[in-house]
Amino acid sequence: MVEDQQPIERRDLRAALEARTHLGEGYDAELAESFLARVEKDIQARVDLQVTERLNGAKIQTKADSEGRELSFVLGIVSVGVSIPLMAIEAAMLRPDALPAIAITWAGIGVVNWAFNRRRR
Repeated sequence: MVEDQQPIERRDLRAALEARTHLGEGYDAELAESFLARVEKDIQARVDLQVTERLNGAKIQTKADSEGRELSFVLGIVSVGVSIPLMAIEAAMLRPDALPAIAITWAGIGVVNWAFNRRRR
């Protein structure tokens, strides 16, 4: 809300009605317009505050999403970087048990990536 403007209260309406009794019926339109203008400003200030709060919340959320995507990308690069030497070592063995070792390595890398991305949500 605007800092120099206080929220409208019941006493403000009472004051406008009391002013009407002192000024007479000739000022009804002016008093009503003045009071409604103040109500409109108060409503606009509240709407502006809510919009600002939501926009700030969206910016924070967008920044967090962006950082999470960057971390996922880095984890993916590291996973590939780690898997290449492991595959080379396992392939160099050229033994019958190399294929299960390769499958276990890829499964482990997949589980690490899955767990990381699940934790972020």
